[in-house]
Amino acid sequence: MIRACVHFISLTDHQPIDYYFENPVKVLKAGSPAEVPPVLQEAERYSRDHYVVGYMAYEAAAAWSDRMSVKEVETYAAFYVFDAPVAPFEGELMTAPMTFEFETPKAQVIEHIAEIQEEIRRGNTYQVNYTVRLKSVSDNVPYAVYQLLTRKENGHYTCYIEEDEAAVISISPELFFEHDRQSGRIYTKPMKGTMPRTAGEDNAHQLLTSTKDRAENVMIVDLLRNDLSRIALKNTVTVSSLFEITAYPTVYQMTSTIEAVLPDTITLNELFAALYPCGSITGAPKISTMTVIDRLEDSARSVYCGACGIMLPDGRTIFNVPIRTLVKDGKSYTYGVGGGITIDSLADKEYEEMEAKSHILDELTQSSFHLIETMRIDDTGVKRRDYHLDRLTRSLQHFNMSWHARRLNSIMQLTNDNAALLRVTAASDKLFYEIKELPPAANKKAVLRLMDEEDEDRLLYKTSCRDHYTADKDSLSLYYDKRGYITEFNIGNVVYELDGEYYTPGTGKFLRGCMRQELLDKHIIKVRDLTLNEYENKKEALKFWMINSLREWTVVRIESEITTINGNS
Repeated sequence: MIRACVHFISLTDHQPIDYYFENPVKVLKAGSPAEVPPVLQEAERYSRDHYVVGYMAYEAAAAWSDRMSVKEVETYAAFYVFDAPVAPFEGELMTAPMTFEFETPKAQVIEHIAEIQEEIRRGNTYQVNYTVRLKSVSDNVPYAVYQLLTRKENGHYTCYIEEDEAAVISISPELFFEHDRQSGRIYTKPMKGTMPRTAGEDNAHQLLTSTKDRAENVMIVDLLRNDLSRIALKNTVTVSSLFEITAYPTVYQMTSTIEAVLPDTITLNELFAALYPCGSITGAPKISTMTVIDRLEDSARSVYCGACGIMLPDGRTIFNVPIRTLVKDGKSYTYGVGGGITIDSLADKEYEEMEAKSHILDELTQSSFHLIETMRIDDTGVKRRDYHLDRLTRSLQHFNMSWHARRLNSIMQLTNDNAALLRVTAASDKLFYEIKELPPAANKKAVLRLMDEEDEDRLLYKTSCRDHYTADKDSLSLYYDKRGYITEFNIGNVVYELDGEYYTPGTGKFLRGCMRQELLDKHIIKVRDLTLNEYENKKEALKFWMINSLREWTVVRIESEITTINGNS
């Protein structure tokens, strides 16, 4: 599967660019630096009557100069050609928190900063944008990661590209360039200067007046002015905004805006040859500084610090600088952070800034709370639809969550050719759904376990906070509470037969399932509690079923061993 979405703010008309795409008609890739210029040429040709979304690796810089020292990567550029936008993608949710670890130890980062400052003393560089990587291994689907990171509007230039098991998740706040072919005008907006956004501290003012950050910003502005002057019409390069402070959820950033007018004959390849990579993520002077970067950084940057963007049929080309960017490869997620190192930099402060920039990942390292409703669906519709609708509505009200009634009702009207699983999830003010094949039949043997969780919200409502069940996710368990009452299975309610009558427990904290309620309303089962003592005394006469709305009835044999929830006897 290949799909992409772009959410940019255009400086040409100050309007949002919001597009979703899938199933490209053409895929263009460069597997070496030499292949980058022809790929750009082909992408530009397609953009005359198509939408083209793609990315450039930082290492693609070697396409225009062998003096630009970079590591090798598998893909130097990739562009996807689409006929037209499609409707927004169905939402997806995180299934588990992610854990990120720095690839480079703090002690080594501090050593590298000292080496950079020695290079500055030798006159080999004035400023180095030094970066490191954070790594995570996760089964989370990439679009769920993208949705969660964009929830708080962390960037004005966000881009998502998914191809099979790989994905680029760019939540960038930084514009690389926007070129409008009709007017010839080009904008660049380098971002240089960062301070943590801390409650009770006037860090925005501190950043604005910081001598170090202003000097850093001016240095990169001068570098980009020089790069633009190589291709711009004479006397058109101007700085329209200097030292602008923008607040993001975890940091303040300083940006400046440079504008110019380009000749009508300029090509995309010529534009990249002059500007790439963006000076804000190299340092100055560019070529000698890139040599220092290549020597000190532990791994290739890849898409991080490269370019990610869109070419529109109306003649606009917009690329971000993919900072705040995750790159997924299989189950591995890589995130880069860095900062501009000058002679005045304090190593500990620079490391703290890297940590501050990584706090955007906090959204991913915390469990994403959501409600869950799992149903059976077939060609006649949703089984027990009214019961599920009532339970989900009451759960939404209990947790003070807003929802769109029309969307919920439309989901509940769905049908499917074959019997299948319909799962609805509700998070914040959004509702998502998915239809999947029915799971395999449940295990017909269950172990008695103590349920020591007592939080009502966890037990009475079906939410993502289900770690009290996860120890038993690969087996079937029948729970009893601390008072000795049998309550529920880990994936369904209890029905037991005694003396020709069918009963279900009524005492205790457990999830009241929709199948259970339907059977009660139809007087097929009755409420009657069952204690451990009675079970032990009558177990030869008892017959058990696990019931839920998905599998409906499953006969279960209870093993006599009694264990705790964590499996200890």
